Amino acid sequence: MFTNNLLGTFIVHADAPEAFQYGFQDPATPIMIGLTNLHHDIMFLIILIMVLVTWVLGRATLAFLEKKTRYRSILYMLLR
Repeated sequence: MFTNNLLGTFIVHADAPEAFQYGFQDPATPIMIGLTNLHHDIMFLIILIMVLVTWVLGRATLAFLEKKTRYRSILYMLLR
């Protein structure tokens, strides 16, 4: 990963960015590997939370519309 050249400076053999690159570069250090793994874990949790919240909102909306429709039908029957 790291090499020492004749001048005493270190050269890192890591991946270079590409034109119009989508996503992260290949990690060159263990810290970046950990950050990439953390990113993947957080994205999984965010998507899971979004799916659950969407499901709860959908169920609440359907229950509200069903209750509203039931009251309307009772009201129409009483007003006839």
